[in-house]
Amino acid sequence: MRQSRAVVTNMIALSGDHAIGLEVGSKTELTDLGLVGYAMMSSRLLRHTVEYWVNYGNALVGMLLQVRLEEQAPDNWSLTFFESMPLEAIRHFCAEEQLVMAYKLGCDLASIRPKLRHLELAYSAPLHWERYHDHFDCPVTFNARHTRLSFSSPRLDQTLRGNDEELNQLCARQCALVAQQMRRHDTLSSEIVRILAGPSRTVPSLDDVAREFNMSARTLRRHLQAE
Repeated sequence: MRQSRAVVTNMIALSGDHAIGLEVGSKTELTDLGLVGYAMMSSRLLRHTVEYWVNYGNALVGMLLQVRLEEQAPDNWSLTFFESMPLEAIRHFCAEEQLVMAYKLGCDLASIRPKLRHLELAYSAPLHWERYHDHFDCPVTFNARHTRLSFSSPRLDQTLRGNDEELNQLCARQCALVAQQMRRHDTLSSEIVRILAGPSRTVPSLDDVAREFNMSARTLRRHLQAE
């Protein structure tokens, strides 16, 4: 997380563009998502592509917001984005990047322009709020209860032209295998090593590291002893 904050902060500082998340998301290609992208491209149904993103977007792609699929009706479904840990200063960037990415990749996969019902954002309108309308052709509401992008089309059960069952099965197996390996090796101590190796002017204290994991120093020490 410390490294992600540093990268995003530097991008904004160097570009002078606080809306750069919108631009990054709009330039993302399915192949940029690696193994998960190929799994999505070879899926039979749009529903399957969303499930790959929901299940593997964080672990295998590095997305910082988690995604939940909510289906009210075939022509009324939505993606809800939420933080698994506090993003603080990079919250806007992460939300803007993933929201635009969701819309853009939906266009690429379905070969049609998705019809949006509503974009809700669980934060106040940024100074560049008008640029949201360059990317989302729908009502936009700030200070909402959730960050959510709602669709009326395409339907989740739409068949995709990139359907390749053999390739998709291979990608699915590899996604599951890599995720399993990451869970096995991604211990708390390895996370701490990454934090200590990140850019910082001072060596973080135990309290600093504990705050990264939203726990007390005492709890962190107990977890490390258990490992």
